[in-house]
Amino acid sequence: MTGDAASDASSARADSSLRRSLLLVTAIWAGWAVALLVFQEVAVARFQPDRPDHVLSWTAQETGVRRFGGRPYLAVPTLGSHVAFDSEYYLSIAVVGYDDPEVPQYDGPDGDVPLNYAFMPAYPFAMRIIATPLGWLGMEPIAAAAVAGVVVSLASALAAAIAMFLLARRHLGDSAGVRAAFYLLVFPTGFFLAQVYSEGLFLAASLATLACVAERRPFLAAPFAVVAVLTRSVGIALVLAIAVGLVGAVVHARRAGERPAPRELVGWATALVAPFVAYAAWSSSSMGRTFELVEREYFGRALLNLETAWNGWSNALIGLSEALPETRVYYILEVIAVVGAAVACVWAVRRWPAASIFGLATLAVAITSGEPQGMIRYVLAVPPLFLMLGSLGRFPAVDRAWTVVSVLLMGLLAAIYSFDFWVA
Repeated sequence: MTGDAASDASSARADSSLRRSLLLVTAIWAGWAVALLVFQEVAVARFQPDRPDHVLSWTAQETGVRRFGGRPYLAVPTLGSHVAFDSEYYLSIAVVGYDDPEVPQYDGPDGDVPLNYAFMPAYPFAMRIIATPLGWLGMEPIAAAAVAGVVVSLASALAAAIAMFLLARRHLGDSAGVRAAFYLLVFPTGFFLAQVYSEGLFLAASLATLACVAERRPFLAAPFAVVAVLTRSVGIALVLAIAVGLVGAVVHARRAGERPAPRELVGWATALVAPFVAYAAWSSSSMGRTFELVEREYFGRALLNLETAWNGWSNALIGLSEALPETRVYYILEVIAVVGAAVACVWAVRRWPAASIFGLATLAVAITSGEPQGMIRYVLAVPPLFLMLGSLGRFPAVDRAWTVVSVLLMGLLAAIYSFDFWVA
């Protein structure tokens, strides 16, 4: 066999392996999606928890609001088990827009401000696109938006799983890439990727950006980064990841005795500038200014809100021994998630520097922006966590044990969420 023929055969085998792995990831996603959709409906039909939920100081008054009336977006019967807490605002924006008097309001000095402004536009606008033809078919607006929200989340979850696979396989191979994608889907809070929440779209956009950066395809990274920024404000941290990718490309070229091609440099410049411009345009608009107002004054969250974060973490951990059992479990999971994500970022920094810097940045924002809550959900946006799990999963005992632990916790948390109890 000639050298060219051997090379062609090797390339064909690699392409075949890649196609099989992508099909496997898709099949895993399909099974996961069906299982979650069925499980949540079975859970709410099979048992009812004692109300209210006292896990945090504020959760009792919010538990089960869809059963108390006055919150129409939480009372939707269609896919109601997939609608809770922040889902209300995404549904409102998709159906009415940001200025909706039917959602909770911040009583500001200049009048009431809908809490919708605390949420970025990309996800609810994608919901509106899907919901529009459903409305033409006669479906009620809120129900159509709920269906659209789950559809967007599930489709985004598939894209996120594929992007995670592509990111992992670069250094770990196809099998580990499939494991990383699987671990992402079945992570204890992975069920959020099938709810009316923006996690799925954000992960799809951010992981696609990182995969493009790793493959040195900056022109493709740019639009994904813009979508990430307009889905969650922390997406601006992708600029750091893209900058790391640019430095890596320059270093790689110099080691090869070459210079980066002008077209590639233009691509990197585009990838750096595009998300920054999108973020600057949004933050300087009235929508962006209102976002900061509501986040700061109502939710008590802001970039590097160190004093509030320190007091919150200190009070939570110091009082853990005297807290309710459910509160202790909640904060233990929060701490484990943060520590695990931080360790993973350090572990991955040499092979995936861009993903690691992005993961550390998103983790730092989550930890220091205000009261400590939702960490186990926020670490979904830390890619090294799943890269590390994908690597460790090569040991069969670790793979089986972690799968059991993760799926059991995901089932527990998905059921809690389905009953409007606070998860993250």
